[in-house]
Amino acid sequence: MALAALLFLSACGSDGETGSGADTSGDGVTTLRVGYIPISSTLATVVGVDEGIYEKHGIETELTKATSGAELVAALQGGSLDIGYSNYPSIFQAVEQGMDIMMIASSDGDAARPDSDGTMIGLSSVLVGADSSIEKPSDLRGKRVAVNGLRNINELAMRVWLSDNGVDISEVTLVELAFPAQGAALRSGSIDAAFVTEPFVTQELKQGDVRGLGDAFAAINPDLPLASWITTREFAEQNPEVIADFQRATFESAARTNAMTDEEQPELLFKHLQIDPAVGADVVLGHFHESFPLNDVQEIADLMYDNQILGKELDVRDFTVPDAS
Repeated sequence: MALAALLFLSACGSDGETGSGADTSGDGVTTLRVGYIPISSTLATVVGVDEGIYEKHGIETELTKATSGAELVAALQGGSLDIGYSNYPSIFQAVEQGMDIMMIASSDGDAARPDSDGTMIGLSSVLVGADSSIEKPSDLRGKRVAVNGLRNINELAMRVWLSDNGVDISEVTLVELAFPAQGAALRSGSIDAAFVTEPFVTQELKQGDVRGLGDAFAAINPDLPLASWITTREFAEQNPEVIADFQRATFESAARTNAMTDEEQPELLFKHLQIDPAVGADVVLGHFHESFPLNDVQEIADLMYDNQILGKELDVRDFTVPDAS
């Protein structure tokens, strides 16, 4: 089901159960409504669902697609989802605004490494037109740059990356645009640059007429944690064993996906994200987290406070469920 429909139903109410207890069948299997974004960063979880890892831990998942973490936070708050996927800045802003979110399991992190010319290559890239006059980050002054959401992990990375290259975020115009629409907008000239993540980076580069300036995530941390699976505090407190099982299944799915062979990668990306195998073989994947890198996650919260995206300091341990391993 599309997330927009779920949000509509949540807003209108329903005749079904509205409590925060998980739906557990007589045979002990719990059904969870899980929202995700169909990008390479969620590959481990959809692989885990398909290969029965979550089922082994007593969880049946109903997956719902979305385009941004902010959408999924809203769906959690509205009660149309039990668990969602969101980038860390969106989570932290929701917490600052008073939403009782709990982080269950970190999803993945960048794995950027320098190319032969020193350009950082990871699972994101700032793309510009092949014939664009933009050759370096400082050339983005006065330009329109697309990000998939405002005040999220992409905007934070852009702020840091531009600042490291002598450009203040106020000198560019950020345009909110979903990843699938960014390539066409770039080629049409309605934007000057796009901050894209995989698999869209490889898809756009293979389609042609664009080139990359580098991985902005790496400006924060070459292994930057990107997102987490989340729920509400109420749901976590009422269903601690279910949440512990979800965490274990998620980290087990990460280990399985980290171990996939080069031959498996294009097959799995095609099966789960409908990515052409000719593209999937070249998609750069990050590292799927098999445990929670809380110190690195705390660094993001601190950086957001330093950049005035957050109005107060947060301790991420205050809204992270205990390690169930």
